Amino acid sequence: MTAFHMDEVENEDGGREYSVSTEGLLQALELRMQECFRENLKRLFPDQKIRGQGKGRGMLALKEAREEEFTLGTFEYIIHEKCEKLGGKMAEMGKKEYNERWWLCFENRLKNCKNRRNQCCHSGLFTWADQGVLLREMFRKEQEGGEKEGKREKTENSESRAQMPGLIFAAEAGKML
Repeated sequence: MTAFHMDEVENEDGGREYSVSTEGLLQALELRMQECFRENLKRLFPDQKIRGQGKGRGMLALKEAREEEFTLGTFEYIIHEKCEKLGGKMAEMGKKEYNERWWLCFENRLKNCKNRRNQCCHSGLFTWADQGVLLREMFRKEQEGGEKEGKREKTENSESRAQMPGLIFAAEAGKML
């Protein structure tokens, strides 16, 4: 049996490809999202329609969805559709920092990871820079005061984004729903 070092592969154009080492990270993010969100979203929005996977599954209610139908894209879609209600639910529980703006930021970062997942797993070259962006979205940890590595992040959602750690950590909000 031959062992392969699969962190980096050179493609035919001489570019470096990092998708092989990234797929496990993406699977970990998807499993984390399932762990934190699946059951609570099914309970809160049982009739929300999502795209099923497999022959004859078409559009189906969330309450009928199987585990494997909860992909990064599914979570991104539901959170996009329900961010106002998610913010309201958290406010009812006294967790006002998880407002609609926070959920929009979370959804945007999740969409970035979903798009990187599609790039990594389905098409094109997935570079070291692409992997770096994905790792920051998944694992960043802000310091007190919303600072990240000594700089305050500047984005249109800077107030909420600066208070949000990487998605692996921020997903814990799903358990509070």
